[in-house]
Amino acid sequence: EVSLTDAPSARVIGAYLRKRRHGVRSHLFARSVLTLPRTPEEYLAGRSRRAVRTNRSHAAKLGITCVGLYDSVSAQDAVRRLTGTARLINPDVLLAQTTDNWLIALDQSGEAVGGVLVTIDRQWAMFTILVGSSSSVRYMLHTDLVLKLIGMGVQHLFATTESALLMPPGLQHLQRVLGYQVVNLRL
Repeated sequence: EVSLTDAPSARVIGAYLRKRRHGVRSHLFARSVLTLPRTPEEYLAGRSRRAVRTNRSHAAKLGITCVGLYDSVSAQDAVRRLTGTARLINPDVLLAQTTDNWLIALDQSGEAVGGVLVTIDRQWAMFTILVGSSSSVRYMLHTDLVLKLIGMGVQHLFATTESALLMPPGLQHLQRVLGYQVVNLRL
């Protein structure tokens, strides 16, 4: 069950989940949800997270770092740079989401090479977009996001993607590697 607070970010998550398509709240069915463990070590442990650790390590060796952007000027600058590299196609829509947080991946020269946009409530987080110049960058962004959320005490993460049942097989596989499970949600 999705339990949300009365915060503005919770209202954004709730509005997304309550949207109706052909009279049905389709965003509640067959969602890929990552249940977050209590510690970062638990998330990274085990054979099932080998690809996560390996790709994150590759990105670190390339000098990729992730930084959170908490003011609108920094976010606008990073989003415009990502747009310039054709990694984002709708920057104005994304920047209008004022309850969200950006985590940006930077290369050694400080150039933005990826980003993830996330809406965070107390127990639930929803990411709207995750883009990166390579799979290693995307793994690093996702893993750093998960570790940040664990540190904040968030318990569940889901993406605003289509139903897990309709995703291409490659994306379904990636979500399994990252630890997501397909569930039906209730508000």
